[in-house]
Amino acid sequence: MSQRPFTLIQLSDAHFLEDPEGLYRDQSPDACLAQLKPALKALKPDGLVLTGDMAEDGSRPAYERVVTHLEGLAPQVGWIPGNHDDVDEMASVFGSAGYDSGPLLHWGGWRLALLNSVVENDPAGELNQDQLSLLDCLGQDPQPTLLFVHHQPMAVQSPWIDRFPLRSPEELMNRLDPQWARAVAFGHVHQIFSVVHEGVQYLSAPATSVNSQAQMERFTVDPTGPKARWFRLMPEGRWATGVISAGMV
Repeated sequence: MSQRPFTLIQLSDAHFLEDPEGLYRDQSPDACLAQLKPALKALKPDGLVLTGDMAEDGSRPAYERVVTHLEGLAPQVGWIPGNHDDVDEMASVFGSAGYDSGPLLHWGGWRLALLNSVVENDPAGELNQDQLSLLDCLGQDPQPTLLFVHHQPMAVQSPWIDRFPLRSPEELMNRLDPQWARAVAFGHVHQIFSVVHEGVQYLSAPATSVNSQAQMERFTVDPTGPKARWFRLMPEGRWATGVISAGMV
C-alpha cells in the first residue's frame, strides 16, 4: 500500500442557479467557485466530496455547470444532497459524470461514509433507519473512517442556521467510536467550525459560495470570500485538515 497521503477536498453549498448570471445572497455562485478553483488545483486533490446544496434551485442546468467547473480537478468525486437539492436531478447529472453517492467509498486506505440527511420539504435534517443501520455496520470494522453529512450534528452558535440542524444527533454520536471514526464533516452552516466531542472531531466545510461570519444572529457576509476544507489522509490512520480560501495558493 502506498504511504503517500491521499488529498481530499470537501466542497459544500455552492448554491448554483439555473441562470448562470443569477445571484445567491447578491453574489454569483459561478464566479465564487471560479475564484476558488486556482487554490483547489494547487492542492492536486485525489478526490472530492460534495456535501450538498450544490444547487440553490435544484435545476438540471445548475448541476451541469457544477460538473463543468469541477472537470479535471480530481479523478474521484463523491456526493451527498443538501436540503436545497433536487435529489433526482442531482443523481441523474452526477451519475452521468461518474460521481459516486456511496454510501461507502474506499479511498487512500480510508473508508468514507456518505450519509444522506435530507428530509423532503424540510430545511432541517435527519438520518433514517437505513443510514443508522449503516453506522451500526461500520462499528464492526476499525478501518479509519470519515463521515460526511449535510446538516450540522451540533449547534455552531449561529442562531440563523442552528434552527435547521440534524435532528436527534445522538442517533449518530452514540454509534461512533474514535477507534475508527476520526471525524464527522458537514456543510450547511456557511462558516468554519470545529470541535472534538467524545474523541471524534466535528467540523464544517465553509461554502464555496457566500459565507457568514461566525456566531451571528443573522447571516452576516464574511468578506474573506469562498472557501473549502481539505484533508490529508495517511493509510495508517493519521490525518490533517484545514481550510483553503480563494486567492490562497
